[in-house]
Amino acid sequence: MQLFLLRHGDAEPFRTDDASRALTPAGEEQSNRAGKFLQSRGVQPDLIFHSPLLRAKQTASLIHTRFPSAAMKETEHLTPSSDQRQLLQEFNGTGYRNAFFCVGHEPFLSALISFLTTGSRNAHIAFGTGSLACLHISLPFEPESGKLLWLLPNEMLRMEG
Repeated sequence: MQLFLLRHGDAEPFRTDDASRALTPAGEEQSNRAGKFLQSRGVQPDLIFHSPLLRAKQTASLIHTRFPSAAMKETEHLTPSSDQRQLLQEFNGTGYRNAFFCVGHEPFLSALISFLTTGSRNAHIAFGTGSLACLHISLPFEPESGKLLWLLPNEMLRMEG
């Protein structure tokens, strides 16, 4: 199974209500660039998971325009302070076995990569805004069930287009 992870695009500056920070025009462009990159490579996700925070919802919605047959699912298990084990339980309960797409935040996504590949959340992984990663997962989803295939900063995606 393939697991694609995307950190939301650039968002408005921090404010008291972090959950309502929207994408900037640059963030929308980053999100569209990631979707175009995956679409050009024949990716066919079954499901697009996203956090409930506005910037992640907007990013997921832009990705969904490229993959309209994929189901969309909001989960609180993709927020910055979530526990990766809860998300893995949710993945295992879906029944899908082709490809998942997750739109989330830091430090959660880099800790998820670390947890899936090493069993620890302690690897230091640079996962900037708009970055995209692909992991191969040996099912079921559990610690050390993943192999990081690639991680591209959004700047590299710009070079592809």
